[in-house]
Amino acid sequence: MTFPARLPVLPEWIKVPLSAFLLSRMVVLLAGYLGQVLIHAEPKAGQWHVAPGNLILDPLARFDSGFYLSIITQGYSLNPGEQSNVAFFPLYPLLVNLLQPLFGPGDFGALVAGTVVSHMCFLGALVFLYRLTLLEFGDNQTAARAVVYLCAFPTSFFFSMVYTESTFLLCATATMFYARQRQWGWATVFAFLTTSSRIVGILTYLMVMLEFFRGCPIQPRALWERIRQDILSAVLIHLAPLSLLFHMLFLSFSVSDPLAFWTVQSAWGRENLGPIGSFIKDWKPLVSQNWLTGLNYWNVVLDSIALLCTLGLSVVIWRKLGFSYALYVVLGVLIPASSGIMSMSRYVLILYPLFMLLAHWGKNERLDRTYLTLGYALLGILTVASANWVFVA
Repeated sequence: MTFPARLPVLPEWIKVPLSAFLLSRMVVLLAGYLGQVLIHAEPKAGQWHVAPGNLILDPLARFDSGFYLSIITQGYSLNPGEQSNVAFFPLYPLLVNLLQPLFGPGDFGALVAGTVVSHMCFLGALVFLYRLTLLEFGDNQTAARAVVYLCAFPTSFFFSMVYTESTFLLCATATMFYARQRQWGWATVFAFLTTSSRIVGILTYLMVMLEFFRGCPIQPRALWERIRQDILSAVLIHLAPLSLLFHMLFLSFSVSDPLAFWTVQSAWGRENLGPIGSFIKDWKPLVSQNWLTGLNYWNVVLDSIALLCTLGLSVVIWRKLGFSYALYVVLGVLIPASSGIMSMSRYVLILYPLFMLLAHWGKNERLDRTYLTLGYALLGILTVASANWVFVA
């Protein structure tokens, strides 16, 4: 038997994302484990454990994970006036359902399958983020930093949990990667899938449309000429939003409300007050609380910082990366912020242009060291908090 003289070397666009993925997920899994071992918090009402005998996997199912697990094991249901799993989109549960037969029935099998899907999708998202950043900046170091910065973001532990963040990010980055290369077929496929993952996925359809017309003068004749040049692709792109229509038809037949994913939001205390009204509403409990007993609404501060910083950076993103990236970032925070800023520090995870811009600035060594030090420190702290049922985002 003969062996190759030298093992094949992985290309940078695989090696760098894989290294960042392994390091960051080790931090997350270790922090979740130690947080459970060292802090013996007594369970309170509403807290549950899918795998109490497995302190590696159990912290990966908290809060909204319960809704995803219920979709996977029982399907969609609507309880009028109550928090219901119809608020969550179907792509992630469908992927987990495909994999679950390998791991057994019930919540535990769904937890294992969901964890595998989340990690596989996150790794894929990092690969596309690396390649997209390299495409935009032409620099391997900037591409590597974008991947590392996303992994080190304080709330990136959600990419390992039974949440849709990893699936959404994979589809969103793939959509833009193929759109920037004018591969409209693949861009449409991934935009279709992104829209099946979360309501803001519809933004990827707008991004593909903007990329299709990039460089065209904003004049009816010029736009029509661009369509005539590639009318098949122009028609194909418009198939992307159909996944939202299909989901609405499904909800219409199953729970008699095609907009159930939107109308049920009021059960989480969300109201359509607009971003400013929501900001004021969410800050009232923080300002009026008894500060001597501790910050009960500390996550509002985190969410506010995420919202304001994102809006500020969107201007720079427009100048550095273009209008379609900036539009994705601005609407990516304003759409959820119109009904509440809660969970904004999680919502910004999928706004990958932020990390591309930060990676460009990361050429400054002091900024690079500061970001990574604070990022990983907060990632460990917030992972421990989430593992012990402290609401983070």
